[in-house]
Amino acid sequence: MTHALAVLVLLVGSEANSIPGGTDLPMDAPMSKGEFDAISQAAGSDRLKGMEPTGRTVAPDGKSGMIHFSNPNAENERWDPRYMVSGSAMRRMIEDEALMLVYFFSSDEDKMRQSYDTGKEFEKAAQELLEGDDQIACYMVDVEKDKGLESDFNVLAPGFKLFRDGKATDYAGPTSGAGIIQYMKAQAGPAVTKVKTAAELDAIVDSMQAAIVVGVFAGGRGWIAREHFTKNAEWLRQSFMYIEATVQVANDAAIFRKDQPFEGLQDGYAVVRPPRWVTKGEPVYSFTTDFKTMHKFVPANVFPKINPLNNQLIEHATKHKKMIALLMVNLRNHASKFRYVLKKFNRLLEADPTLASSFVFAIGDRDPMHPFLAHRLEHSTFQGRFAGDFEQEIKDFMMVVAAPAEKTPNYVSAAQVNQTAESLDAAAYAPFLQRIASGEEVPLIQGDDAPAAAGLRTMSMGFGPDGASQMEDVTPGAKKAKKPRKASKTKTKAKAKDEI
Repeated sequence: MTHALAVLVLLVGSEANSIPGGTDLPMDAPMSKGEFDAISQAAGSDRLKGMEPTGRTVAPDGKSGMIHFSNPNAENERWDPRYMVSGSAMRRMIEDEALMLVYFFSSDEDKMRQSYDTGKEFEKAAQELLEGDDQIACYMVDVEKDKGLESDFNVLAPGFKLFRDGKATDYAGPTSGAGIIQYMKAQAGPAVTKVKTAAELDAIVDSMQAAIVVGVFAGGRGWIAREHFTKNAEWLRQSFMYIEATVQVANDAAIFRKDQPFEGLQDGYAVVRPPRWVTKGEPVYSFTTDFKTMHKFVPANVFPKINPLNNQLIEHATKHKKMIALLMVNLRNHASKFRYVLKKFNRLLEADPTLASSFVFAIGDRDPMHPFLAHRLEHSTFQGRFAGDFEQEIKDFMMVVAAPAEKTPNYVSAAQVNQTAESLDAAAYAPFLQRIASGEEVPLIQGDDAPAAAGLRTMSMGFGPDGASQMEDVTPGAKKAKKPRKASKTKTKAKAKDEI
């Protein structure tokens, strides 16, 4: 089977005047390959190098729409061979490597897009981790070439597994190249980082982007508490990426956090949430002296009320069967107003506390948009328009709701897109979320039905031996052209009798 990397190119019609001849191109008429090649060159030869046109999405005027391209050689050009291994080689390597990360991808056409995006990020990380000073083993393997891999290692492609001394554990890290590097370097280091001064602890807390666990040992039974703490440290860092550092504090009752001190705490541990994401009135940390329940206490307390959108939050929402309510913001442009936006978003939770039973709340960066959303929202009809790439539709202060346990339904509201950080009224989204929770809100129209819902027709095209194109309307619900009936090779009895 040929696996092609599909590309959608918006290039013809009344809104594409930068393309020579674009305004006069009859999209619903047959077209020669030479004409397609000319359009490809006008659209940008570098981007479409090696691509072949495969179809069109046509607007009612018959002139505007999209041309679909694919690369028939994408399978051979997709991955860097330096980081690819066979299934049998991988099985041998995990026994020899002290630490190894494996990306299980699928070359199957249905999973191609998601495998490709994550695979390219993995390659960036693998290059630094394998060839840098750390020399951490990172390889990728195609599950389509070894059908037993997914069942043997309990992984669904595309996905990751972390191997330590030959034993497989779930990977809880991010999928971006930089995130994989940071996570794997933490896995290669010691499970427990020891600090002895408040300044050292403050430096860690002030720089962290996720929760950490801080052990405080000062009482007479300190050695027993340390034993429990150390025993759980390895498990914590492998199971939860948000355990950025497990800090053991030699406390003489004089080490405190500068804003919320560990005052009077002895022989215990605290889950410290990133201060940047903690809203007013929300505690920065949760403390307990029960080390035996660490595996339950830590995951129950790592998330603040409002979170960054990351893989850990997605897994958390999936496990608890909740939807993620995302306020989309360009975090770079609103860096100076971030705490203000967080405060405004918190008012939504205050307006209706019952929403927390159905949703987890997060702020998502819209530039770039998290792959989780990019894959879920592509090929959607929104506000009467078809959006092949929904990232172009996302505006500041849009509310996006998705249930990660299922691919659909997905919901989008633009009620606050014309606001600023100062005028934002996030509480106005409460009725929208209430309708979703009660099943009354209409979700996005997505997939094969989306173009038709926006008034578009989808045309499939093939080329004959003479280079001329043959078009077929494959819009859902479209009437298929009747094929001419072939002449019967057998004569009827009546006709045969007449001839006699």
